[in-house]
Amino acid sequence: MRRMVFLAAAPLAALFALPSQAVDRNVSFINETGRDIAFVGFNPPGDEDWNDNETGDLLESGDDEYVKFNPADHGCTWNIRVVYADDESAVRLDGIDLCVIADITLYDDGDSGETTYETE
Repeated sequence: MRRMVFLAAAPLAALFALPSQAVDRNVSFINETGRDIAFVGFNPPGDEDWNDNETGDLLESGDDEYVKFNPADHGCTWNIRVVYADDESAVRLDGIDLCVIADITLYDDGDSGETTYETE
């Protein structure tokens, strides 16, 4: 009988462990745009104060930056603002769920000027 209780408790313990795993929002930001990036900011929805540059320095094309979140930050869904170094144009990626991805790769189509991204 004890073995049965333990087996029933194991899935329950795993269920309670999921929220602690879900708060890992750290992400690798990969620049495959062909352009240098001067600024990368991450904000929760509703926060329009974009003054923290998560890369610190210029993120050259082909480079990546590991962005580590402060444990005091809450929530999985974040908006990302990217400012290109060459012309200071900006793009924004809204509603990115950082709790389910580990990498964001940014691309830029020079012909159309459209910025796209992939997540893993």
